[in-house]
Amino acid sequence: MAISMPACTVPAVGVASRTGTDGTNADAAHAFHASTGAVGAAVIDGISHSDQLHALVPVLAIAAARTAAIRWPLAGLLTAGLLTCDPGHDGARPSAVAVVARVQAGEPTTLAWAGDARAYGWDPQLQLLTRYTTDHTVAAYLAAYGIEEDIADEFSSQIRVHLTDVTPATAHQALIPCGHLVLQQDFDV
Repeated sequence: MAISMPACTVPAVGVASRTGTDGTNADAAHAFHASTGAVGAAVIDGISHSDQLHALVPVLAIAAARTAAIRWPLAGLLTAGLLTCDPGHDGARPSAVAVVARVQAGEPTTLAWAGDARAYGWDPQLQLLTRYTTDHTVAAYLAAYGIEEDIADEFSSQIRVHLTDVTPATAHQALIPCGHLVLQQDFDV
């Protein structure tokens, strides 16, 4: 699942996705063009598979993208997080990670993320892809404190911050230069 948004003039948005190996898709992407000209975009990567999660993930993407366009990406991320907090009457505990962005002409692009969903900038002139996010995984935490890569990599799928527990203090945010923006789930580029 990826969203690509070029430049900070009039953003054009493209979305690509594929069905998972079990025939379902626990991921979603959405972009919303606000009346102000701002564009909010979100990629949600559901963790695990359940009917409840498959139904909820597109709602999370829509809520996060619309809120990001109107109130900034952190608000979009927190809104999506709130929708995952209550397990409901059946006890299902949906879990997901997300990256949310806001593009507005003449302003830096803003990002907020939780988990290992990612944002990249693409410079077509230099043919250069720049990663702007860091994973909220145990592996990234261990690597930051000098643990050997082969040991740290064993924990690459253990997420430290999910949408379920994201707060303003645990979410990460960034201002990045205008340009081509690619939001993606955690598969490798």
